[in-house]
Amino acid sequence: MRMMGLAGLALLLAPTYAIGQGQAQATGETAATSAFHMTGRYSVPESYPFGPGDRSATIKVKLLPGETTKNIEYWVLYSDDRPLLTGAHVGSEFPHGQAVLQGNDVTGDITAQFIFPHKDHPTPNLKDVEPREFRSGAKVYYKWVKKNGSTSIDSPIVEFTLPDKLTIVNMGDSYAAGEGAPHKSGDKWDDEPAHRSNNSGQVLAVRALKARAPGTAVAFLNVASSGAGVTEGILQSQKRKGFLQSELHSTPIKPQIEQVRDWLKKNSYDTVNVVLLSIGINEIGFATTVADYFIGPRNLANDKIARQNIDTDVKELKQDYAALKGAFDKAFDYQHVIVSEYPNPTQWENGDLCGKELPVRYGLCWGPLEVTSGEAEYKLARDIGVAMNNTIKTAVQAFSDTRWKYGEGAMDASKDHGMCNCEDPWFNTIGASMLVQGDFHGTWHPNRVGHAEFVKPLIGRQLQKVRLSIGAQYAKERAREIAIEEAKRKSKAKALLAARLESVSATPRRSALPDSSLITPEILQKARESAMKLPALPAGEDNGATDDYEGSN
Repeated sequence: MRMMGLAGLALLLAPTYAIGQGQAQATGETAATSAFHMTGRYSVPESYPFGPGDRSATIKVKLLPGETTKNIEYWVLYSDDRPLLTGAHVGSEFPHGQAVLQGNDVTGDITAQFIFPHKDHPTPNLKDVEPREFRSGAKVYYKWVKKNGSTSIDSPIVEFTLPDKLTIVNMGDSYAAGEGAPHKSGDKWDDEPAHRSNNSGQVLAVRALKARAPGTAVAFLNVASSGAGVTEGILQSQKRKGFLQSELHSTPIKPQIEQVRDWLKKNSYDTVNVVLLSIGINEIGFATTVADYFIGPRNLANDKIARQNIDTDVKELKQDYAALKGAFDKAFDYQHVIVSEYPNPTQWENGDLCGKELPVRYGLCWGPLEVTSGEAEYKLARDIGVAMNNTIKTAVQAFSDTRWKYGEGAMDASKDHGMCNCEDPWFNTIGASMLVQGDFHGTWHPNRVGHAEFVKPLIGRQLQKVRLSIGAQYAKERAREIAIEEAKRKSKAKALLAARLESVSATPRRSALPDSSLITPEILQKARESAMKLPALPAGEDNGATDDYEGSN
C-alpha cells in the first residue's frame, strides 16, 4: 500500500508547526509564513491522505480574539507542481477548495477538513474551484490558506503520495450476484452470463459506503456469478450457467480469482482491502434440491439417500474453504475477507414454516407449485441451511488467520419474510421469479426488497467496521513512522550538540583573566578611577540565554 514517505513526514514534523507556541521557529521562513503561524497558531496537521482510500486532510486551529467560524475561512490549494503552487492564491484559476469548519466558537478550538476530489465525489468541499483528481501514487503538494476578509495568509507547502483507493471485491455465487433482483428497466443484468445485478445488497452496501464517506475513495470490482462454486467458479472457469440452468456457457467464465488478480495488476493496486464472499451453497447441490423437490414432484422428507448425500456435501465444505483460503493466499495480497451467512427463505409471519396450512394465495406469493411441498420439507430445507452456515462458520473461525471473518445475521434477519409471507416477502416464489425476470432462476433468492432490507444493512455494517479497522491500523503505522522520524531528529540534534561541545573543549584558550598575582592594589585603584570618568552606558535589550541547536525542547 502506498503511504507517505519519511521525507514528507519530516516536513510535517519540522518545528515550523510549533504546537502551543505563537511563533515560527524554523530558520529561513518567509515573512508571510511566519505571520501565518503567529496569527493562525497552527498545530501539526491532525491527518492527511495516508491509508487506503484516504482523501482527507484536517488541521486544528485556535481562533484568535474576534474570530469566529462566520468571519474566517480555510482553503486548501493543491497541485502536482510545487513551484506553481508557491504563488497560487484563493480565487485564481488553480485547483483549490474551501474546507469545512467544525468546532466551538466559545472555546476557539476548531478543526478544518478538506477532501481532495475523487471520482465518487468530484466536488466534496464547501466550494471547489477548478477541482482536479489525481491517480493513486501521484505526488501531491498542498498548502492551507487562512482568509479573514481581504487578508490571506499561507501555510508552508506539504507534500505526500496519494494512497491507493480502498479496494473492495465482491466474489461468489447467485446470492452475491443478485439473482432474483434484476434491474427494473434497461438491461436486466449488469452482466448477462453471470446474472449479476446492481440491485444486490453487496453493491448497495458499497454504494452506501461511498455516499457516507466522501473522504474515502473506493475502487469496487464485482465478479460474483450465479451458479458459481468454490472449484468451478472461483478457482477454475465456470462452464455451467447459473442457478437451475443446465446449459453450458458458450464461453466459460474466467475464474473469479484470476479476474481479481488481473484487476489489481491493471490498476497497479497492491492489495485487496476487503473481499465480500458468498460461496458454498452450490457445493451441496442447492439448485438440484430446489428443482427436484420444491419445483418437481419428489419429496425430500422421503428421500433418505438424498439427505445423506447433502449431509456429506455439507461436511466437505470445511475442506472447500481450506482450499479457497490457500488459493487466496497465493493469488494476491488481501486484508479482510467477509464471508456472508446464507438467509432463511422457509418461514413466514410469527416464524411459522412454509408448508403449514396457509390460505390459498396464488399469483405473486404462494402458487400451485409451492403448496405441493409440506411443512416437513421446508423444515428440512431450513435445517440444511443452518447446518451449512454452521459448517462454513466453523471453517472460517478455525483459520488462525484473523483476516477471515464470518458475517452473521442473515438467517435471523430474514426468518419472518420467507417466500410464503404474502404481506411482505423478501424472497421470490416461482411465480414471482417468472414475473420479475422472465424465468424461474430467481426462485428461493432474495428479491429487490430483500436485498435492500436485510442484505444491504448487514453487509454495510460489516464494511463500516472493517473500514474503521483499516483506518486504525494505518493510523498506528503513521504514529510509528512519526515516532521514528522524531527519534531520528532528536538523535541528530543530540549528535550535533555533542560535536559542538567536543569542538569547543578541543580548542586551546587563553585565560579569561590575568594571573591574580600580577594584579597589585595600585592597578586596581587606577581601574576604579578610570571607570568613574566613563559616561553612563545605554540600557540595551536583554535577549537572555538561548539554545541554538535543533531539538532543544
